[in-house]
Amino acid sequence: MFFTKSKTKRATGIIIVVIFCLFAVQEITYRQSQRRRDSKGAPTLVNPKQRILVTKAPLEVIPAKNHTGQHLNITSNSKTRSIPMYSDKVIGPLPYNFTLTNGHVCMQNATSQRDVFLLILVKCRPGGSSMRALIRKTWGGVRKVDGRQTLTMFLLGKTVNSTLNDKVANENRQHRDIIQGNFVDSYLNLTHKTMMGWRWASKFCSGAEYVASADDDVLLNVHTIVRRLVSKIRNNYAEGFLQVGSKPYRGRSKWHTSLDLYPEPTYPPYFSGVCYVLSGDVAVKVYKESMHVRFLQWDDVYVGMVLNKLNVTMVHEPRYLRYKESYRASEAAIDNGLAVLVGDERYHAWASDAGHNARLLKIWEKVAQKHKARNYTRV
Repeated sequence: MFFTKSKTKRATGIIIVVIFCLFAVQEITYRQSQRRRDSKGAPTLVNPKQRILVTKAPLEVIPAKNHTGQHLNITSNSKTRSIPMYSDKVIGPLPYNFTLTNGHVCMQNATSQRDVFLLILVKCRPGGSSMRALIRKTWGGVRKVDGRQTLTMFLLGKTVNSTLNDKVANENRQHRDIIQGNFVDSYLNLTHKTMMGWRWASKFCSGAEYVASADDDVLLNVHTIVRRLVSKIRNNYAEGFLQVGSKPYRGRSKWHTSLDLYPEPTYPPYFSGVCYVLSGDVAVKVYKESMHVRFLQWDDVYVGMVLNKLNVTMVHEPRYLRYKESYRASEAAIDNGLAVLVGDERYHAWASDAGHNARLLKIWEKVAQKHKARNYTRV
């Protein structure tokens, strides 16, 4: 009886050792494959057939997401804390694939005498086709100001909704003004969307004198922006509504920033994401230098971190963030200003309210008429 029990215990022990060895081999193999994949910068996909990027940072700084594209909770770990904010090594977001590029558009809009003067990159969501249509009818439809070429392009991520993806593709076939990347379009992926824009500018429109980043819920006075930039320097230049001394929000909200993600007590100076402008050379450098800046999901702050590492002087211009609730005040602000948010919390620039949009269209047309006498062209 004793011999049988002893033999059984010995056999059980051997089985446990074998199982442990198998798990150990599997773990080693997995980690080696992860290192090889990370060294190549290959993206992880929600579904290989959909080609949608989930996370591509090898250092696990980007929040993980589930199959619906929703972000999962991030747990603190010593590995995240050990990543420096800035490094000579690659620690930032790695390149992903464009699913819609339109790389030829910039050259089509350039003349034989000069390249595009102002490229405007608009952050929007796949389902925002109505907002894009209204932007095309107004400031996004401006093609030339005082003989200087302007170009507006829309930045989108992907969605797991195949019907919506098809609608975006059809919209792009009609207008050829959409840039799309294979990452999930979500609020916490705005940094990916913004950096995709700088990447596109550096690869397909590097001759642009200036590149602007703008939200889709703002009214821009492209004429005033262009005429302002004409007198500015063309190199190492950046301007916008400058935020100085802002602190990370540690409380419970969608803006929560843990100490692991950003350990410093204050952010470096950064531009409000509503609208800001970089000279073309800075736009190119921002994309390249972002590889050496630790990822942060707040795109405006992240660009500020990159500009800080580049030692670019950031010029504060308060007219890049005007907020007016009344239509009369909005008309005056857009006529003389640069970027205006219109309405209350329900309405910014464009909303689902047809009456609100109609009034803004009238305001825009009225402002546009004033500029026609100054060599203003819209197509």
